Amino acid sequence: MSSNSAYTSDRRAPVRQPMDGEVVVEIQQTELRGSGQNISTDGVFFIADASVPVKVQIDGEDGQRVGEIVRIESMGGGKVGIALRFSSD
Repeated sequence: MSSNSAYTSDRRAPVRQPMDGEVVVEIQQTELRGSGQNISTDGVFFIADASVPVKVQIDGEDGQRVGEIVRIESMGGGKVGIALRFSSD
């Protein structure tokens, strides 16, 4: 397989392109409420009936985009990956 196999085997419709620039996200909602699912001394997992609206500034683009957080993943080493979906309006 080629080194780009992760991009060619991706089944999501919009094409993903690598980028190397700063992304600044302003989280507009300050409170989330949800149903607790489990708890330990290390943390809590809960499910919220909410979207988390954000404003996004991407390096090299004029203005801001509006969207919402759709996924947060632990990347290890104290880092997280955050997936945002842009609003269509």
